[in-house]
Amino acid sequence: MATIFVVAAIALRPLIPVDETRYLTVAWEMRQSHDWLVPHLNGEAYSHKPPMLFWLINLAWGAFGEHAFVARLVPAAFLPISVWLTARLGGMIGGKATGDQAALIAVGFLVFVVSGTLVMFDAMLTAACLAGLIGLFIAADGRRLAGFGLFGLMIGAGLLIKGPAGLIHLMPAALLAPLWTARRQNWAVWYVGVIAALAIGIGIGLAWALPAAHAGGPDFARAILWGQTTGRMVNAFDHARPVWYYLALAPLLLLPWSLSRNLWIALLDRSREPGSRLNRLVWIAAGGTVILFSLVSGKQVHYVAPAIPSLAIGLALLMARRRALPEPAFGVATFLVGALLVLIYPLDLLHETWPPYPFAIGGLVTMILSVIVWKLRAMPATAAAAAVASIFTGLHTLAVLGGLALYDASWVTPYLASGINEKEVAVVGSYAGEYGYAARLDRPVTVIAPEAARDWMASHSDGVVVQAWRHSPALEATPVELHPYRGGMLGVWTAASSSPVEPRDASASR
Repeated sequence: MATIFVVAAIALRPLIPVDETRYLTVAWEMRQSHDWLVPHLNGEAYSHKPPMLFWLINLAWGAFGEHAFVARLVPAAFLPISVWLTARLGGMIGGKATGDQAALIAVGFLVFVVSGTLVMFDAMLTAACLAGLIGLFIAADGRRLAGFGLFGLMIGAGLLIKGPAGLIHLMPAALLAPLWTARRQNWAVWYVGVIAALAIGIGIGLAWALPAAHAGGPDFARAILWGQTTGRMVNAFDHARPVWYYLALAPLLLLPWSLSRNLWIALLDRSREPGSRLNRLVWIAAGGTVILFSLVSGKQVHYVAPAIPSLAIGLALLMARRRALPEPAFGVATFLVGALLVLIYPLDLLHETWPPYPFAIGGLVTMILSVIVWKLRAMPATAAAAAVASIFTGLHTLAVLGGLALYDASWVTPYLASGINEKEVAVVGSYAGEYGYAARLDRPVTVIAPEAARDWMASHSDGVVVQAWRHSPALEATPVELHPYRGGMLGVWTAASSSPVEPRDASASR
Protein backbone atom coordinates (compact mmCIF):
# COMPACT_ATOMS: atom_id res chain seq x y z
CA MET A 1 0.00 0.00 0.00
CA ALA A 2 2.85 2.42 0.81
CA THR A 3 4.27 1.88 -2.67
CA ILE A 4 0.90 2.78 -4.20
CA PHE A 5 0.86 5.99 -2.15
CA VAL A 6 4.32 6.88 -3.47
CA VAL A 7 3.53 6.27 -7.14
CA ALA A 8 0.19 8.07 -6.94
CA ALA A 9 1.68 11.12 -5.23
CA ILE A 10 4.49 11.49 -7.76
CA ALA A 11 2.24 10.92 -10.75
CA LEU A 12 -0.65 13.14 -9.70
CA ARG A 13 0.70 15.95 -7.55
CA PRO A 14 2.77 18.91 -8.76
CA LEU A 15 5.93 19.92 -6.95
CA ILE A 16 4.91 22.08 -4.00
CA PRO A 17 6.93 25.25 -3.40
CA VAL A 18 8.93 26.23 -1.59
CA ASP A 19 10.38 23.11 0.02
CA GLU A 20 10.14 20.55 -2.77
CA THR A 21 11.25 22.98 -5.47
CA ARG A 22 14.11 24.25 -3.29
CA TYR A 23 15.56 20.81 -2.56
CA LEU A 24 15.43 19.76 -6.21
CA THR A 25 17.16 23.00 -7.18
CA VAL A 26 19.92 22.36 -4.62
CA ALA A 27 20.40 18.87 -6.07
CA TRP A 28 20.39 20.34 -9.59
CA GLU A 29 23.01 22.94 -8.74
CA MET A 30 25.16 20.20 -7.22
CA ARG A 31 24.96 18.38 -10.54
CA GLN A 32 25.73 21.50 -12.55
CA SER A 33 28.71 22.54 -10.43
CA HIS A 34 30.05 19.02 -9.75
CA ASP A 35 30.68 20.22 -6.20
CA TRP A 36 29.66 17.15 -4.22
CA LEU A 37 30.93 18.54 -0.94
CA VAL A 38 29.20 21.90 -0.47
CA PRO A 39 25.52 22.15 -1.52
CA HIS A 40 24.53 25.41 -3.22
CA LEU A 41 21.31 27.33 -3.74
CA ASN A 42 21.37 30.05 -6.38
CA GLY A 43 25.15 29.89 -6.44
CA GLU A 44 25.59 30.40 -2.69
CA ALA A 45 26.59 27.75 -0.16
CA TYR A 46 23.46 26.14 1.29
CA SER A 47 23.92 25.25 4.94
CA HIS A 48 20.37 24.47 6.03
CA LYS A 49 20.49 20.74 5.26
CA PRO A 50 23.22 18.08 4.97
CA PRO A 51 23.92 16.54 1.54
CA MET A 52 22.59 12.98 1.76
CA LEU A 53 19.33 13.67 -0.11
CA PHE A 54 21.15 15.66 -2.79
CA TRP A 55 23.77 12.93 -3.23
CA LEU A 56 21.13 10.22 -3.65
CA ILE A 57 19.12 12.29 -6.14
CA ASN A 58 22.24 12.83 -8.23
CA LEU A 59 23.06 9.13 -8.13
CA ALA A 60 19.55 8.41 -9.40
CA TRP A 61 19.86 11.07 -12.11
CA GLY A 62 23.16 9.56 -13.19
CA ALA A 63 21.57 6.12 -13.51
CA PHE A 64 18.12 6.95 -14.90
CA GLY A 65 18.22 10.48 -16.32
CA GLU A 66 17.48 13.94 -15.00
CA HIS A 67 13.74 13.49 -14.66
CA ALA A 68 11.57 14.95 -11.90
CA PHE A 69 9.94 11.53 -11.40
CA VAL A 70 13.34 9.98 -10.68
CA ALA A 71 14.29 12.72 -8.22
CA ARG A 72 10.96 12.59 -6.39
CA LEU A 73 11.13 8.80 -6.14
CA VAL A 74 14.42 8.91 -4.20
CA PRO A 75 13.12 10.22 -0.85
CA ALA A 76 9.66 8.71 -1.30
CA ALA A 77 11.11 5.21 -1.79
CA PHE A 78 12.03 5.27 1.88
CA LEU A 79 8.34 5.27 2.84
CA PRO A 80 7.77 1.58 1.95
CA ILE A 81 11.22 0.81 3.39
CA SER A 82 10.13 2.43 6.66
CA VAL A 83 6.91 0.41 6.68
CA TRP A 84 8.92 -2.78 6.18
CA LEU A 85 11.29 -1.83 9.02
CA THR A 86 8.25 -1.11 11.20
CA ALA A 87 7.10 -4.68 10.60
CA ARG A 88 10.60 -5.96 11.39
CA LEU A 89 10.97 -4.07 14.67
CA GLY A 90 7.38 -4.86 15.69
CA GLY A 91 7.98 -8.52 14.94
CA MET A 92 11.17 -8.58 17.02
CA ILE A 93 9.29 -7.14 20.00
CA GLY A 94 5.87 -8.79 19.79
CA GLY A 95 5.97 -11.46 17.10
CA LYS A 96 5.26 -11.48 13.37
CA ALA A 97 1.52 -10.85 13.69
CA THR A 98 2.18 -7.77 15.80
CA GLY A 99 4.77 -6.55 13.31
CA ASP A 100 2.40 -6.94 10.38
CA GLN A 101 -0.33 -5.16 12.31
CA ALA A 102 2.07 -2.32 13.20
CA ALA A 103 3.00 -1.85 9.55
CA LEU A 104 -0.68 -1.55 8.64
CA ILE A 105 -1.29 0.88 11.50
CA ALA A 106 1.64 3.05 10.36
CA VAL A 107 0.11 3.65 6.93
CA GLY A 108 -3.08 4.59 8.76
CA PHE A 109 -1.53 7.90 9.92
CA LEU A 110 -2.19 10.67 7.41
CA VAL A 111 0.79 12.83 8.42
CA PHE A 112 3.14 9.85 8.03
CA VAL A 113 1.95 9.04 4.52
CA VAL A 114 1.78 12.62 3.22
CA SER A 115 5.19 13.68 4.58
CA GLY A 116 6.72 10.44 3.32
CA THR A 117 5.72 11.14 -0.28
CA LEU A 118 7.22 14.65 -0.43
CA VAL A 119 10.70 15.64 -1.59
CA MET A 120 11.81 16.08 1.99
CA PHE A 121 13.88 14.24 4.57
CA ASP A 122 11.29 12.60 6.82
CA ALA A 123 10.94 9.19 5.18
CA MET A 124 14.74 8.84 4.91
CA LEU A 125 15.22 9.82 8.53
CA THR A 126 12.40 7.48 9.61
CA ALA A 127 14.13 4.51 7.95
CA ALA A 128 17.45 5.40 9.59
CA CYS A 129 15.83 5.78 13.02
CA LEU A 130 13.99 2.47 12.76
CA ALA A 131 17.20 0.71 11.74
CA GLY A 132 18.93 2.39 14.69
CA LEU A 133 16.25 1.10 17.10
CA ILE A 134 16.69 -2.37 15.63
CA GLY A 135 20.40 -1.99 16.37
CA LEU A 136 19.63 -1.16 20.00
CA PHE A 137 17.33 -4.19 20.23
CA ILE A 138 20.09 -6.42 18.88
CA ALA A 139 22.59 -4.96 21.35
CA ALA A 140 20.17 -5.51 24.24
CA ASP A 141 19.75 -9.10 23.08
CA GLY A 142 23.45 -9.72 23.67
CA ARG A 143 24.92 -9.08 20.21
CA ARG A 144 26.53 -5.82 21.23
CA LEU A 145 29.11 -5.48 18.47
CA ALA A 146 26.55 -5.87 15.67
CA GLY A 147 23.89 -3.89 17.50
CA PHE A 148 25.96 -0.89 18.49
CA GLY A 149 27.68 -0.97 15.10
CA LEU A 150 24.32 -0.66 13.34
CA PHE A 151 23.21 1.98 15.85
CA GLY A 152 26.34 4.04 15.18
CA LEU A 153 25.95 3.78 11.42
CA MET A 154 22.36 5.00 11.68
CA ILE A 155 23.39 7.93 13.87
CA GLY A 156 25.83 8.86 11.11
CA ALA A 157 23.15 8.41 8.45
CA GLY A 158 20.78 10.61 10.44
CA LEU A 159 23.42 13.34 10.73
CA LEU A 160 23.94 13.29 6.96
CA ILE A 161 20.20 13.24 6.29
CA LYS A 162 18.99 15.98 8.62
CA GLY A 163 21.75 16.94 11.02
CA PRO A 164 21.40 16.61 14.81
CA ALA A 165 17.65 15.96 14.55
CA GLY A 166 18.50 12.28 14.16
CA LEU A 167 19.92 12.24 17.68
CA ILE A 168 16.59 13.46 19.09
CA HIS A 169 14.87 10.39 17.64
CA LEU A 170 17.49 7.84 18.73
CA MET A 171 19.25 8.85 21.92
CA PRO A 172 16.32 8.65 24.41
CA ALA A 173 15.96 4.91 23.80
CA ALA A 174 19.72 4.38 24.12
CA LEU A 175 20.10 6.40 27.31
CA LEU A 176 16.96 5.02 28.98
CA ALA A 177 17.74 1.38 28.21
CA PRO A 178 17.41 0.30 31.89
CA LEU A 179 13.69 1.02 31.56
CA TRP A 180 13.07 -1.29 28.61
CA THR A 181 15.67 -4.04 28.28
CA ALA A 182 14.41 -7.52 29.14
CA ARG A 183 17.81 -9.15 29.71
CA ARG A 184 20.19 -8.41 32.54
CA GLN A 185 22.85 -6.00 31.31
CA ASN A 186 26.26 -4.82 32.41
CA TRP A 187 25.37 -1.15 32.32
CA ALA A 188 28.94 0.06 32.26
CA VAL A 189 29.51 -1.98 29.12
CA TRP A 190 26.18 -0.79 27.69
CA TYR A 191 26.97 2.90 28.02
CA VAL A 192 30.49 2.39 26.69
CA GLY A 193 28.79 0.84 23.66
CA VAL A 194 26.44 3.83 23.37
CA ILE A 195 29.37 6.24 23.54
CA ALA A 196 31.27 4.21 20.96
CA ALA A 197 28.25 4.19 18.64
CA LEU A 198 27.85 7.92 19.12
CA ALA A 199 31.50 8.40 18.25
CA ILE A 200 31.04 6.32 15.07
CA GLY A 201 28.00 8.36 14.07
CA ILE A 202 29.62 11.71 14.79
CA GLY A 203 32.72 10.56 12.94
CA ILE A 204 30.61 9.79 9.87
CA GLY A 205 28.99 13.20 10.08
CA LEU A 206 32.32 14.98 10.53
CA ALA A 207 33.82 13.07 7.59
CA TRP A 208 31.61 15.30 5.46
CA ALA A 209 31.26 18.38 7.68
CA LEU A 210 34.96 19.13 8.26
CA PRO A 211 36.06 19.06 4.58
CA ALA A 212 32.85 20.90 3.62
CA ALA A 213 33.50 23.55 6.27
CA HIS A 214 37.00 24.08 4.90
CA ALA A 215 35.77 24.28 1.31
CA GLY A 216 32.68 26.40 2.01
CA GLY A 217 34.38 29.19 3.92
CA PRO A 218 34.01 30.62 7.46
CA ASP A 219 30.31 31.50 7.27
CA PHE A 220 29.36 28.09 5.90
CA ALA A 221 31.58 26.37 8.47
CA ARG A 222 30.02 28.28 11.33
CA ALA A 223 26.52 27.48 10.05
CA ILE A 224 26.93 23.72 9.64
CA LEU A 225 29.07 23.15 12.73
CA TRP A 226 27.22 25.38 15.16
CA GLY A 227 24.88 28.11 13.95
CA GLN A 228 22.11 26.05 12.35
CA THR A 229 21.83 23.69 15.32
CA THR A 230 21.78 26.30 18.05
CA GLY A 231 19.60 28.56 15.94
CA ARG A 232 16.87 25.94 15.65
CA MET A 233 17.09 24.61 19.19
CA VAL A 234 17.40 27.77 21.28
CA ASN A 235 15.97 30.66 19.30
CA ALA A 236 14.71 29.49 15.94
CA PHE A 237 15.36 31.76 12.98
CA ASP A 238 12.49 29.94 11.24
CA HIS A 239 9.38 27.99 12.35
CA ALA A 240 9.57 29.13 16.00
CA ARG A 241 6.68 27.56 17.94
CA PRO A 242 5.60 27.43 21.61
CA VAL A 243 6.44 24.43 23.77
CA TRP A 244 2.81 23.21 23.69
CA TYR A 245 2.67 23.17 19.86
CA TYR A 246 2.64 19.38 19.41
CA LEU A 247 0.27 18.85 22.31
CA ALA A 248 -2.24 21.23 20.75
CA LEU A 249 -1.92 19.55 17.35
CA ALA A 250 -1.99 15.99 18.69
CA PRO A 251 -5.63 15.28 17.67
CA LEU A 252 -4.77 16.26 14.08
CA LEU A 253 -1.34 14.62 14.02
CA LEU A 254 -2.82 11.31 15.16
CA LEU A 255 -5.75 11.23 12.74
CA PRO A 256 -7.64 9.02 12.30
CA TRP A 257 -6.33 7.12 15.34
CA SER A 258 -7.14 9.99 17.69
CA LEU A 259 -10.79 9.00 17.06
CA SER A 260 -10.21 5.33 17.89
CA ARG A 261 -12.16 3.99 20.84
CA ASN A 262 -9.85 0.95 20.89
CA LEU A 263 -6.90 3.25 21.46
CA TRP A 264 -8.51 5.26 24.25
CA ILE A 265 -9.95 2.20 26.02
CA ALA A 266 -6.53 0.51 25.92
CA LEU A 267 -4.77 3.60 27.23
CA LEU A 268 -7.27 4.19 30.04
CA ASP A 269 -7.76 0.56 31.09
CA ARG A 270 -5.83 0.26 34.36
CA SER A 271 -6.85 -3.39 34.79
CA ARG A 272 -4.90 -4.65 31.81
CA GLU A 273 -1.95 -6.96 32.36
CA PRO A 274 1.45 -5.32 32.01
CA GLY A 275 3.19 -6.13 28.78
CA SER A 276 6.80 -7.08 28.21
CA ARG A 277 9.48 -4.60 29.28
CA LEU A 278 10.56 -4.58 25.63
CA ASN A 279 7.28 -2.86 24.77
CA ARG A 280 8.61 0.25 26.47
CA LEU A 281 11.28 0.67 23.78
CA VAL A 282 8.87 2.08 21.23
CA TRP A 283 6.99 4.23 23.76
CA ILE A 284 10.26 5.76 24.93
CA ALA A 285 11.35 6.35 21.33
CA ALA A 286 8.05 7.99 20.35
CA GLY A 287 7.55 9.91 23.59
CA GLY A 288 11.17 11.06 23.74
CA THR A 289 10.94 12.45 20.23
CA VAL A 290 7.82 14.49 20.99
CA ILE A 291 9.11 15.77 24.33
CA LEU A 292 12.52 16.82 23.00
CA PHE A 293 11.10 18.46 19.88
CA SER A 294 8.62 20.30 22.10
CA LEU A 295 11.60 21.80 23.95
CA VAL A 296 13.33 22.77 20.70
CA SER A 297 12.45 26.24 19.44
CA GLY A 298 11.96 25.37 15.75
CA LYS A 299 9.01 23.05 15.10
CA GLN A 300 7.10 21.78 12.09
CA VAL A 301 4.34 19.17 11.92
CA HIS A 302 6.46 16.74 9.92
CA TYR A 303 9.42 16.88 12.33
CA VAL A 304 7.77 14.22 14.51
CA ALA A 305 6.74 11.97 11.59
CA PRO A 306 9.69 9.59 12.24
CA ALA A 307 8.09 8.80 15.62
CA ILE A 308 4.92 7.47 13.98
CA PRO A 309 6.22 3.90 13.36
CA SER A 310 7.22 3.54 17.02
CA LEU A 311 3.75 4.73 18.00
CA ALA A 312 2.23 2.27 15.52
CA ILE A 313 4.14 -0.62 17.10
CA GLY A 314 2.98 0.52 20.53
CA LEU A 315 -0.65 0.57 19.37
CA ALA A 316 -0.29 -2.88 17.82
CA LEU A 317 1.09 -4.21 21.12
CA LEU A 318 -1.78 -2.62 23.07
CA MET A 319 -4.49 -3.97 20.80
CA ALA A 320 -2.94 -7.42 20.61
CA ARG A 321 -3.96 -7.98 24.23
CA ARG A 322 -7.66 -7.28 23.76
CA ARG A 323 -10.45 -7.99 21.34
CA ALA A 324 -10.77 -5.14 18.83
CA LEU A 325 -14.01 -3.17 18.79
CA PRO A 326 -15.47 -1.80 15.53
CA GLU A 327 -14.36 1.73 14.60
CA PRO A 328 -17.32 3.55 13.01
CA ALA A 329 -15.65 6.93 13.65
CA PHE A 330 -13.10 6.27 10.91
CA GLY A 331 -15.76 6.07 8.20
CA VAL A 332 -17.70 9.04 9.58
CA ALA A 333 -14.54 11.16 9.75
CA THR A 334 -13.62 10.28 6.17
CA PHE A 335 -17.11 11.27 5.00
CA LEU A 336 -16.87 14.59 6.87
CA VAL A 337 -13.49 15.37 5.29
CA GLY A 338 -15.06 14.81 1.88
CA ALA A 339 -18.03 16.98 2.81
CA LEU A 340 -15.67 19.74 3.92
CA LEU A 341 -13.92 19.65 0.55
CA VAL A 342 -17.27 19.93 -1.21
CA LEU A 343 -18.37 22.84 0.99
CA ILE A 344 -15.04 24.64 1.22
CA TYR A 345 -15.83 26.90 -1.72
CA PRO A 346 -19.55 27.65 -1.10
CA LEU A 347 -18.75 28.53 2.52
CA ASP A 348 -15.83 30.74 1.39
CA LEU A 349 -13.45 28.97 3.75
CA LEU A 350 -10.48 29.80 1.51
CA HIS A 351 -9.76 33.45 0.97
CA GLU A 352 -7.93 32.92 -2.30
CA THR A 353 -8.85 32.43 -5.94
CA TRP A 354 -9.20 28.68 -5.64
CA PRO A 355 -11.05 26.79 -8.39
CA PRO A 356 -14.28 25.29 -6.98
CA TYR A 357 -14.86 22.20 -9.11
CA PRO A 358 -11.69 20.23 -8.29
CA PHE A 359 -12.48 20.57 -4.59
CA ALA A 360 -16.07 19.47 -5.12
CA ILE A 361 -15.07 16.44 -7.18
CA GLY A 362 -12.25 15.50 -4.80
CA GLY A 363 -14.69 15.77 -1.92
CA LEU A 364 -17.26 13.58 -3.67
CA VAL A 365 -14.60 10.94 -4.35
CA THR A 366 -13.64 10.97 -0.67
CA MET A 367 -17.27 10.69 0.42
CA ILE A 368 -17.88 7.74 -1.89
CA LEU A 369 -14.76 5.95 -0.65
CA SER A 370 -15.84 6.53 2.97
CA VAL A 371 -18.42 3.79 2.40
CA ILE A 372 -15.54 1.30 2.08
CA VAL A 373 -14.03 2.61 5.30
CA TRP A 374 -17.38 2.10 7.03
CA LYS A 375 -17.62 -1.46 5.72
CA LEU A 376 -14.16 -2.21 7.16
CA ARG A 377 -14.98 -0.81 10.61
CA ALA A 378 -14.70 -4.24 12.29
CA MET A 379 -10.97 -4.30 11.39
CA PRO A 380 -9.57 -1.12 12.96
CA ALA A 381 -6.08 -1.11 11.42
CA THR A 382 -7.43 -1.88 7.95
CA ALA A 383 -10.17 0.74 8.33
CA ALA A 384 -7.63 3.40 9.37
CA ALA A 385 -5.42 2.61 6.37
CA ALA A 386 -8.49 2.72 4.12
CA ALA A 387 -9.47 6.10 5.61
CA VAL A 388 -6.04 7.54 4.83
CA ALA A 389 -6.16 6.03 1.34
CA SER A 390 -9.61 7.57 0.76
CA ILE A 391 -8.56 11.06 1.86
CA PHE A 392 -5.29 10.72 -0.03
CA THR A 393 -7.21 9.76 -3.19
CA GLY A 394 -9.62 12.66 -2.81
CA LEU A 395 -6.84 15.18 -2.31
CA HIS A 396 -4.92 13.91 -5.32
CA THR A 397 -8.06 13.89 -7.42
CA LEU A 398 -8.48 17.61 -6.78
CA ALA A 399 -4.74 18.07 -7.43
CA VAL A 400 -4.83 16.45 -10.86
CA LEU A 401 -7.94 18.48 -11.75
CA GLY A 402 -6.14 21.72 -10.98
CA GLY A 403 -7.06 22.25 -7.35
CA LEU A 404 -3.43 22.90 -6.45
CA ALA A 405 -2.80 25.20 -9.39
CA LEU A 406 -2.14 28.08 -7.01
CA TYR A 407 0.93 26.15 -5.85
CA ASP A 408 2.13 25.22 -9.33
CA ALA A 409 4.59 27.65 -10.93
CA SER A 410 5.67 25.29 -13.72
CA TRP A 411 4.13 27.62 -16.33
CA VAL A 412 6.99 30.06 -15.63
CA THR A 413 9.71 27.69 -16.76
CA PRO A 414 9.40 28.15 -20.58
CA TYR A 415 10.20 31.85 -20.15
CA LEU A 416 13.26 31.07 -18.04
CA ALA A 417 14.47 28.05 -19.96
CA SER A 418 14.60 30.15 -23.13
CA GLY A 419 17.06 32.38 -21.30
CA ILE A 420 19.70 29.73 -20.73
CA ASN A 421 23.06 31.08 -21.96
CA GLU A 422 21.20 33.97 -23.59
CA LYS A 423 19.08 36.06 -21.23
CA GLU A 424 19.50 37.25 -17.69
CA VAL A 425 16.81 36.23 -15.19
CA ALA A 426 15.86 38.40 -12.22
CA VAL A 427 13.52 37.48 -9.36
CA VAL A 428 11.98 40.35 -7.40
CA GLY A 429 11.95 40.08 -3.62
CA SER A 430 13.16 36.66 -2.49
CA TYR A 431 14.11 33.42 -4.20
CA ALA A 432 14.09 29.94 -2.70
CA GLY A 433 14.96 27.89 -5.76
CA GLU A 434 11.41 27.73 -7.11
CA TYR A 435 12.54 27.73 -10.77
CA GLY A 436 16.14 26.48 -10.84
CA TYR A 437 15.53 22.80 -11.46
CA ALA A 438 12.19 23.23 -13.24
CA ALA A 439 13.77 25.51 -15.86
CA ARG A 440 17.11 23.62 -15.80
CA LEU A 441 18.92 26.91 -15.20
CA ASP A 442 22.68 26.72 -15.63
CA ARG A 443 23.55 29.84 -13.65
CA PRO A 444 22.15 31.79 -10.68
CA VAL A 445 19.26 34.20 -11.06
CA THR A 446 19.64 37.80 -9.91
CA VAL A 447 17.58 38.66 -6.84
CA ILE A 448 16.56 42.32 -6.84
CA ALA A 449 14.56 44.60 -4.56
CA PRO A 450 11.17 45.85 -5.86
CA GLU A 451 12.44 49.41 -6.19
CA ALA A 452 15.30 48.22 -8.41
CA ALA A 453 13.12 46.28 -10.85
CA ARG A 454 12.51 49.17 -13.25
CA ASP A 455 16.21 50.06 -13.58
CA TRP A 456 17.18 46.40 -13.97
CA MET A 457 14.66 45.87 -16.76
CA ALA A 458 15.82 49.06 -18.49
CA SER A 459 19.42 47.85 -18.48
CA HIS A 460 18.54 44.30 -19.58
CA SER A 461 16.34 44.71 -22.62
CA ASP A 462 16.41 40.96 -23.29
CA GLY A 463 16.04 39.98 -19.63
CA VAL A 464 13.24 38.16 -17.82
CA VAL A 465 11.75 39.39 -14.54
CA VAL A 466 9.65 37.19 -12.26
CA GLN A 467 7.75 38.45 -9.23
CA ALA A 468 5.26 36.98 -6.78
CA TRP A 469 3.30 39.66 -4.91
CA ARG A 470 0.26 40.17 -2.73
CA HIS A 471 -0.34 43.92 -3.04
CA SER A 472 1.20 45.43 -6.16
CA PRO A 473 3.85 44.48 -8.73
CA ALA A 474 7.20 46.23 -8.92
CA LEU A 475 6.86 47.00 -12.64
CA GLU A 476 4.15 49.17 -14.14
CA ALA A 477 4.27 47.38 -17.49
CA THR A 478 1.76 44.61 -17.97
CA PRO A 479 3.33 41.15 -17.48
CA VAL A 480 3.47 38.87 -20.47
CA GLU A 481 1.73 36.22 -18.36
CA LEU A 482 -0.02 36.37 -15.01
CA HIS A 483 -1.49 33.75 -12.66
CA PRO A 484 -2.92 33.56 -9.14
CA TYR A 485 -0.23 32.12 -6.88
CA ARG A 486 -0.09 31.32 -3.16
CA GLY A 487 -2.53 33.95 -2.00
CA GLY A 488 -1.35 36.59 -4.45
CA MET A 489 -0.21 36.82 -8.05
CA LEU A 490 2.80 35.62 -10.02
CA GLY A 491 3.87 37.48 -13.13
CA VAL A 492 6.58 37.33 -15.78
CA TRP A 493 7.92 40.33 -17.67
CA THR A 494 10.00 40.15 -20.84
CA ALA A 495 10.85 42.54 -23.64
CA ALA A 496 7.55 41.39 -25.20
CA SER A 497 5.52 42.69 -22.24
CA SER A 498 3.25 45.19 -23.94
CA SER A 499 -0.38 44.16 -24.20
CA PRO A 500 -2.72 43.66 -21.22
CA VAL A 501 -3.07 40.11 -19.97
CA GLU A 502 -6.03 39.07 -17.83
CA PRO A 503 -5.27 36.76 -14.87
CA ARG A 504 -6.12 33.19 -15.76
CA ASP A 505 -8.50 31.13 -13.72
CA ALA A 506 -6.46 28.91 -11.45
CA SER A 507 -8.18 25.77 -12.72
CA ALA A 508 -6.98 26.54 -16.24
CA SER A 509 -3.36 27.04 -15.38
CA ARG A 510 -2.32 23.42 -15.16
